[in-house]
Amino acid sequence: MADSYAKFETVLGPVYVAWNRLGVSAAMRSKSAAEFEEWFRKDIGRQLVRVEPPHDLAAKIEDQLEGKRRMRFDLRGFTPFSQAVLRKTLEIPRGQVRPYGWIAREIGHPAAVRAVGTALANNPIPYFIPCHRVIRTDGIIGNYGGGGPEAKAKILTLEGVELKRLQELARSGMRYEGVRSTKIFCFPTCYHGRRVKQGNFVFFHDETEARAAGYRPCKDCRPAVA
Repeated sequence: MADSYAKFETVLGPVYVAWNRLGVSAAMRSKSAAEFEEWFRKDIGRQLVRVEPPHDLAAKIEDQLEGKRRMRFDLRGFTPFSQAVLRKTLEIPRGQVRPYGWIAREIGHPAAVRAVGTALANNPIPYFIPCHRVIRTDGIIGNYGGGGPEAKAKILTLEGVELKRLQELARSGMRYEGVRSTKIFCFPTCYHGRRVKQGNFVFFHDETEARAAGYRPCKDCRPAVA
């Protein structure tokens, strides 16, 4: 049976979205409906039927982009590993980022960082399964299959990520920020840091340095195994 698809207006601009009874199966900012259909048939391997945009799906799309997880997804064409990568990516909060290695560790395959990158590069539902929230281990935002680095930077900025600060830390080699008063270290975009005065921060190059200074990892953003 063919998937349905429609063009939706979003805060990111027009996005073509495909879905079926299992959930959303694809999303892309294509130049035309014909381009989206061709890509879908080639990469997903099913036919498409264009319909009018359903109001309930439009509301779910808006909520998903605002960080409210209301969507269901059809990931049946993916390996268990790729499904685990994509589902873990859904756990990254809006306004925050995580490195590829974090996902690899969280799904139980800490050495599979490159494979995580491959799975995210093949994500057919960017924007909604937020692979734009996954960055390089060195803190650089990296490439993005949903429109390249510029599109990735734009989306992260819309979501509230302080890209200038993030990139300054990356260039200086700082991967984690610690809070002097709590002796906890986090990823730089963790929401706990937003309530901390700038003078209360200390920065670390790696986990070893943070632990040697007497800091323990945050239980929310989980920069390391507790």
